[in-house]
Amino acid sequence: MSRLVGKGCVERPPKSAAGVRTVPVAQWVLDVLAAWLRDNPAGPVGWVWARGDGRPHDRSSANFALQSTVRRVGVRKVQWHDFRHFYASALIAGG
Repeated sequence: MSRLVGKGCVERPPKSAAGVRTVPVAQWVLDVLAAWLRDNPAGPVGWVWARGDGRPHDRSSANFALQSTVRRVGVRKVQWHDFRHFYASALIAGG
């Protein structure tokens, strides 16, 4: 991650060098993202998922979208941090 969104949708760099990281993803994820970006170009400052006015989503709007999706599909409540634990577990399981 080379940039993040703080309160008030203000873009800022990560707090420390430890916050800058590269996250490996499967090729099929990159293919899906590339196809999505062909139909939905990144906003004016390069955010892949932005609000209608081009501003990036903040924690509140991202949380709203996640919880709305969770309710719609009928799965147990999850938080964004749960995905971090899932990713770590997947890495461990994959050796």
